[in-house]
Amino acid sequence: MKKTINAAIGGCSFIIDDDAYETLNAYLERFRGALDNSSSRNDVMDELEGRIADMLKTELAGREVVNKATAEEVISQ
Repeated sequence: MKKTINAAIGGCSFIIDDDAYETLNAYLERFRGALDNSSSRNDVMDELEGRIADMLKTELAGREVVNKATAEEVISQ
């Protein structure tokens, strides 16, 4: 049995397994860390999360839970 987390990404709600959450969260933190502290930083992160949400919806194709393989596929794109 896998632990799942309800998470909001780009304004959309997803059920994500624990491994996928850690993968996506680490990616977003690395990306956030690479940005300077300008006022547009939040806008860039909002755009990225919105794009990730769109990609997750496409990748899920009827499934309910985002797994690590799906998270890695989205990140690789």
